[in-house]
Amino acid sequence: MFESLKHIDHQVFNFINHNLSNGFFDWLMPYLRIMWLWVPLYIILFCIICKNYGLKKMIYIMIGFGITIAISDALVANSIKHFFERIRPCHYQDIDGLAPMVRAHCGSGYSFISAHACNHFAIAMYYIFFFKSAHRYWFLLWAALIAFASVYIGVHYPADVTVGAMLGVLIGGGIGTPTNKIINKI
Repeated sequence: MFESLKHIDHQVFNFINHNLSNGFFDWLMPYLRIMWLWVPLYIILFCIICKNYGLKKMIYIMIGFGITIAISDALVANSIKHFFERIRPCHYQDIDGLAPMVRAHCGSGYSFISAHACNHFAIAMYYIFFFKSAHRYWFLLWAALIAFASVYIGVHYPADVTVGAMLGVLIGGGIGTPTNKIINKI
């Protein structure tokens, strides 16, 4: 069973990495993974939270945000990746008959699970609790684009980003729920 799942993972990887290849994605996708490009978005979200919640509630929200990121990043980087030790696809010459197209720095760390996917889905899910408009679900699309970019550029398999996304949603929801309850009591 594991081998058939691995084969499906490789087929989906090759489809995204090769069949969806185009000049626009080749230009865009590496940028989506650069953390510092997202700083303006984080600053805007911080300003909106300050405006909507006031200082006292904002402090609780930001503490919860910090806990969300700390748990997400530490769990993936310090535990899960070292337990599974899955080599990144960009380190292979052949994946089911095709050489991966590597469109960014490959990295030396392990592949499973994707820290980018886990962290960004955790942030997206966490922030959903504190934005009341229907647009808040765009955060999940933003996280999905970052996860997709990881596969497209050749540094993660689809299973890496899928499991990372699921764990991130659990972490973001797990911290967002009690934080939201706390600020609603203030």
